[in-house]
Amino acid sequence: MSLGNDLTTGEDIEKAIENKIRGTSVAHIEPKRNVGKIVDTIAGVSDWYSWKWPIDEEYSGFIYARELPNVGDWVKFSPAEINSLIKQQFTKPEPMFTQHSVPKEKWSIPIPDATGNIYMYI
Repeated sequence: MSLGNDLTTGEDIEKAIENKIRGTSVAHIEPKRNVGKIVDTIAGVSDWYSWKWPIDEEYSGFIYARELPNVGDWVKFSPAEINSLIKQQFTKPEPMFTQHSVPKEKWSIPIPDATGNIYMYI
């Protein structure tokens, strides 16, 4: 399906959707990200495939990792080890956003009957 527009900016996308895709609302959301690396990675993290985050009392807060599912022993990372990776305090993000658009037409679904004819229900 072609929307008949060059979609190069957010405004182009909004215009294409408001006129061509029924029942769809859009809004622009721009995250406000921290600049710089605020968390180091765990050394060798790409070597592990299987992960779990236990919730039992003794190991709550730990992260477990191992190379293959159901194979080998878990490597355990304690909350203290995990906290040592954090370089600065996390803050709640406050993204910039626009009000969502209001669809001009209702969404409709073509539903075929037993004879194969398609009817549009709104």
